[in-house]
Order: sequence, then structure tokens, then C-alpha cells
Amino acid sequence: MIWLILVNAFNLGVRVIFDAVSQYLGVIAGACQLAAYLVYIRYFLGGAIRPNPISWIMFAYGTSLMLFLEWRVGASWEVLLLPAVCAAMSIVVALMCFSKGPAAPADTAERWAFGADIGLTFGYIAMVGRIGSSAIFNAAFVVASNATTITAFIPILLSTARNPEHEKAAPWVLWTFAYGLLGVTTWLSSGLSEPTLLIYPIASVVLHGAIATLALLAPKRPRTPIEEHEMAYVGKSNIQGFGIFARKAVAAGSDICRLEGPVKRTSIYTETHPNWIGIGKDHWIDPQPPLDHINHSCEPNAALGGGLMLRALRPIERDEEITMDYSTTEADFVWEMACSCGAPSCRKTLRSIQVAFGDDATPPHAAPEMQRIWKLAKAQRRKVRTGAFNV
Repeated sequence: MIWLILVNAFNLGVRVIFDAVSQYLGVIAGACQLAAYLVYIRYFLGGAIRPNPISWIMFAYGTSLMLFLEWRVGASWEVLLLPAVCAAMSIVVALMCFSKGPAAPADTAERWAFGADIGLTFGYIAMVGRIGSSAIFNAAFVVASNATTITAFIPILLSTARNPEHEKAAPWVLWTFAYGLLGVTTWLSSGLSEPTLLIYPIASVVLHGAIATLALLAPKRPRTPIEEHEMAYVGKSNIQGFGIFARKAVAAGSDICRLEGPVKRTSIYTETHPNWIGIGKDHWIDPQPPLDHINHSCEPNAALGGGLMLRALRPIERDEEITMDYSTTEADFVWEMACSCGAPSCRKTLRSIQVAFGDDATPPHAAPEMQRIWKLAKAQRRKVRTGAFNV
């Protein structure tokens, strides 16, 4: 009898300790989650990252729904704290992605991931009312609800793998740590009686850790600090996101800055690398600041010229946004891009230099190789009246 009392007392003491520890860990996990979001938003506002909007849309509704379902089944407050922070802040980031303006069109993998996520989400919502009725429904619910974590991450994993410089490792490391704490908190709260509850934090640790690892692999190359550039600085744009602005008045024909950065030779579209600037057919530069932030205008005040120097086409006032025409940097004959630059003569749809300026009598302001492409297309049009060919 005494032995049984001692065992029960020991178990009670362990349970009290576990509950206390899980509460503290839950608070720490929630605090880490919030800190990571604040760091991420700061990077976003500073133009240091380019979040994948499709993943953040899925994060927003997915975490909100998961929070509701966990609350409905009676999860403890320390387990709910991190998902609550995640749901609220992911909605904020998703709205910021919308406010930044139109994003690059989703590729095939992103569309499939989004469609699969929607299907799985509706699937496990439909199964909520059947939980507990059979082992089959319970297992299907667990699979569907946790699979959405993976589908939501597919777009951002792909975009970060292609462009690791579009993310920063610091917030993702914090998120990985926070979900690790959530896993420990979940284990302390429920033990191994509900092992399926551990799937979400473990999967989140792996996926957030993968983004952190990819971001750490971003090439480290010398970059001119934006703040130190003599002629331009980066600021919030009325066209889209962030743009570059004149630090002082610039006379027409004056040099602003030179296009510099690693040269890329590939036929890949600019939607995959939206900050690349084309200087010839399948010939690109991944620009160093400040030109990695330059926006398009159908009535630009600057253009690339000889020596890849950006020059003013007309007088530019101090603090005026500096813009160029994206059509002068694209040689792919079938390329198109929606435009909402707001210029009075906005073309609405941007096309390659051969198409957009095909009827002009003189070559557009562009890099020398791009002008050569325009001239070749012009000469071919004189010989062939169809014009349906690629240069």
C-alpha cells in the first residue's frame, strides 16, 4: 500500500513538473515565433527578401484553420500559443505580399501545389465531423491535415532553391528552433498517448530548417552598399514594392550608375529570376545594388547604353524614382508581362524589344547587344512580311 502511494506521488510530481516545463517552453516557443516574424517583416520592408506569395497565402489560411481545429479538440494553451502567433502573423505577411503589387506568374509546380493544398484542406475539413467514428477516418484526417504543411512549403522551397538570396536564414533558424520547442511541449503535454500530434512540429522543423539551409547557401559576393551609392538610393515605390530614387538632380544624358553583377547565360525566363536584367539573347546580369531594385515604366526616365551604363533620358529631379523600360531588356520573341506602371501611355502588356518597338524607325534606348537584336529583326521584316520568327 505504501509503495503504491509512493509511486502515485512520484507520478504526480513528474506530471506537475512536466506541466510547468511545457508551459514555460510553450511561452518561449511563442516568443521565438513572434521574434522570427518581426525579423522577417523587417527584411521584407527593407527589400532584403522576396517572399513567395503563394506559400504565404497557404500559410495564412492553413495555420488559421489548424489553430481553430486544435482549439476545438481542447489543446492546451501552451500548445496553442505558437500556432496562434503563426496564424496572425502569416496573415500579415500574406497581406504584405498582396500590397507589394502583382507577382510573377505561378509556374506549373506552384499551381499544382496550390491545387493539392486546397483539395487536402477541403478534404480534412469534411472529415472533422467523422473523427472518432472509425480508425480509417482518423488516419485519413491525420494524413490530409499534415500533408498540407508539405504542399504549402513546395512553392517557397522551389523559389528559394532557385534563388537562395531571396530569403534570409535568421528568421527560418528561429522558426526551426520554435517548432522544436513546440514538439517538446507537445510531448510533455500529451506524452506518447497522441503520437500523431508530433507530426506537425517535426515536419515544421524539417521544412523550416530546409529553407534556412538553402538561404545559407546564397552566394556571398561583394555588393556596393545602397546607402553609399552616390547617385541613387532605394525607397518605397508608387509603382511596385521598392524602387531606386535619385539622390540628387540628374541632367539629361548624365550617367547614373553602371550595371554590374555576375553574368548569366541561360534561356530561362525573367519570371524565374525577376531581378535579372537582359543585355542580349540568353545573356543576363544578376545586378548589384541599386539596379536590383529598378522598376519598369512605359515612360522611363533612364535607359542602359554603351558600357552598360544607366543614363538619364531626360532631367530627373532629386528624390524622383528612376525607371527603365523592361521591354528593352528582353529578347525572347514570345515573352509577355502584364504592366500596371501607371504611366499615361502604359502599354498594359510588355513584349520583347523586337515586338514592342518593331514599328519604330530608330532603335530604342537599350544596351548595344539589345539594339543589335532589334536591328536584325527590323532587317528581317523588310525581307519577310510575316514577322513570325525569333531572333
